Amino acid sequence: MAERPLEGRVTLVTGGSRGIGAAISQQLAAAGAKVGVNYTANREAADAVVAAITAAGGEAVAIHGDVSDPEAAGAMVDATEEAFGDDLWNLVANAGITRDNLISRITPEDWDRVIDVNLGGTFHVARAASRKMLRKKRGSIVTMSSVVGPPWQPGADELRGLEGWRDCADEGAGQRGWLARHSRQLRGTGLHLDRTHRRAQRRDPRHSARADTAWSPR
Repeated sequence: MAERPLEGRVTLVTGGSRGIGAAISQQLAAAGAKVGVNYTANREAADAVVAAITAAGGEAVAIHGDVSDPEAAGAMVDATEEAFGDDLWNLVANAGITRDNLISRITPEDWDRVIDVNLGGTFHVARAASRKMLRKKRGSIVTMSSVVGPPWQPGADELRGLEGWRDCADEGAGQRGWLARHSRQLRGTGLHLDRTHRRAQRRDPRHSARADTAWSPR
């Protein structure tokens, strides 16, 4: 029998309806998790992921919500728990967008949207989930950020030609600082914070990405 380390554990994956989020949702379901597949606009894509999971014998439900809205982020967590009739165990804060451009060309509106979704959205949904998890003294939150960052980071040479991804680099730097601070604050609480990142593929940065660092579910 295949190992299922997340058997029965309710898990929310933001941005889970396509790309890397869809792959994460399906892998977690294969490990036994009950998965809330979050989407913002494309219900058909979320339903397709749910259908693939259920066809493979897993449990999943589509969860609508925009992570950049604090109230919607909280409602997503509540809706996931209500759908499965159990408390949230894991959160994968995967939702993210890019408006890649040079600093001289990116608009303030595009900049604000990237920060609101990628950085603010991670905060909003993690805040809502952590309130549930801390009461139970257990849980795991994994954040996803852009691989584009400082030139001294491992693999930086591979990323030459993606200089326009500065908006993603800035939100990634914000996530690193945020995670470092809150990881220290949560020591001894039973709640674990981890971070991984998406590695961009040049042919289509919005849809072609892979998780570059593995994480271990708790």
